[in-house]
Amino acid sequence: MTTSIRVADYLYQRLKHAGVDHLFGVPGDYNLWLLEALLQQGQIEWTSNANELNAAYAADGYARTKGLAALITTFGVGELSALNGIAGSAAEHVPVLHIVGAPPLSAQATKSPMHHTFGDGDFQRFLRIHAEVSAGCSMLTPENAVGEIDRVLNLVLEQKKPGYLVIPMDVVNHLVAVVEPWPTRPVQPAPPAVLADFRHALAACLAQPKRVSLLAGHLAERFGAKHSVRSLVQAHALISASLLMGKGTLDERADSHIGLYVGGASEPYVKQAIEGCDLVIAVGVTFTDAVTGGFTDGLDHAKVLDIQPFSTRLHGLDYPLCMHEAIQCLDDVLKDHRPLPAQPSTRAPAASFAPDAALNQADLWTIVGQSLTDNDIIVADLGTTFFGAASITLPQGAGFVAQPLWGSIGFSIPAAYGVKKAAPGSRVLLIVGDGSALLTAQEIGSMLRDDLTLTILLLNNEGYTIERLICNPERAYHDVPAWDWTQLPGLMGKGKAYDTHTVTTNQQLVDVLAERDERAGLRFIEARLPKLDAPVLMTTITDAITQKQSQ
Repeated sequence: MTTSIRVADYLYQRLKHAGVDHLFGVPGDYNLWLLEALLQQGQIEWTSNANELNAAYAADGYARTKGLAALITTFGVGELSALNGIAGSAAEHVPVLHIVGAPPLSAQATKSPMHHTFGDGDFQRFLRIHAEVSAGCSMLTPENAVGEIDRVLNLVLEQKKPGYLVIPMDVVNHLVAVVEPWPTRPVQPAPPAVLADFRHALAACLAQPKRVSLLAGHLAERFGAKHSVRSLVQAHALISASLLMGKGTLDERADSHIGLYVGGASEPYVKQAIEGCDLVIAVGVTFTDAVTGGFTDGLDHAKVLDIQPFSTRLHGLDYPLCMHEAIQCLDDVLKDHRPLPAQPSTRAPAASFAPDAALNQADLWTIVGQSLTDNDIIVADLGTTFFGAASITLPQGAGFVAQPLWGSIGFSIPAAYGVKKAAPGSRVLLIVGDGSALLTAQEIGSMLRDDLTLTILLLNNEGYTIERLICNPERAYHDVPAWDWTQLPGLMGKGKAYDTHTVTTNQQLVDVLAERDERAGLRFIEARLPKLDAPVLMTTITDAITQKQSQ
């Protein structure tokens, strides 16, 4: 059936159909017509942010949780403010559609020197910039709007990367003809011959019993393979280990899960179990410096079965299989060629702590880990917070959101806002350091405005501890302004529900985390820690890198 609707309405209906219920961003004169059309339609909730960078981070957190996000900014100044967040989404394969309200086509045609431009009549400049960080980009016109919206949105969903649509003011309300139901692009299966070749190569590889282990990276979760990877590990009792990029993809409480693999910074039994295997299955893994402990790993990549979203590599040969096809083949072959049984786990016993002792990094992460449930989602910023949170053994259903590859500090506060919008029934625990919080603390006001119930655990260690441990710890460039952190909720959320706490001992932190479900609203916990104290994982990685460099 063919109908005529406004360009803006078509865009919003396509987003709603794809699962988007909230739209992030900041109003500006070039996008007000877009926002007016959104509010007239009423199917997607507008979620105004403190600034465009925060909006991009919030959309990133939302997309990691829900599978797709969108944000609206204004031309030039707004979109470039968001660009760092969009670049992070591109680096870590997060599907975010960036919609930009632009000057009218009539002004563009005459090269008018409009505000929010360089005044030179070039209205394609920012589109060229975004082409470097987007799966697809387009400037919409009345003639191309329907096709380009479909094309760019499909690329975002297929590649799990950002897309970029520019909508001039005089295109927003233009009527276009659309055909329902909306067009989709089904995934094309691999040719039978390719599947047969891969299955034969895999069977030959596993013809003799072998020690097999599995690593799952962030792309396994991003491309919807989390549950099939967990099923594979369980069905075949595969040794498995989590990674810093992909934390939460595997069931860390499973009997065959041995802990965190970080190259040379791994626990010795984890390093031996993974690197000593005859075959290492790597699903959606990118072997970055973070994943490998600063490239201190001893993996023989000739022994790695590398399963990526659109291709699989085994013994130097590439097979054009999608991730789900490769996992299914692997499952079938493992049924006939059983791997050698895993050795009993030698995990370290659960850590204990002295209740009355002053808070320190080692005890803090033990306490946080013991407080978690299957309904928790941890959102951690970079720095000591990330390495501490990554060392926690997560409950089976818990989630983990961080940005270890792009590594933009301040990501976590707005990302947690987006996560809570995407999963309102989850217990969100935002963990951020005082240095990172300075960049994006404004979004705490958005949390309070929207009456969100979540917990912020702010680690106050008087500056950038991770940088102090890298170079000259007492230098002034590691210091940050000393804020009275527990005053922030009152400043940003007048009349809203919140409570604040400052904790300095282990038992105080235990008590306040135990009360997370007792009332609605924001809970803000300032945990005071020694300036040079760091998580064990972070110092272990630093030591491993130093040792490698000295060899």
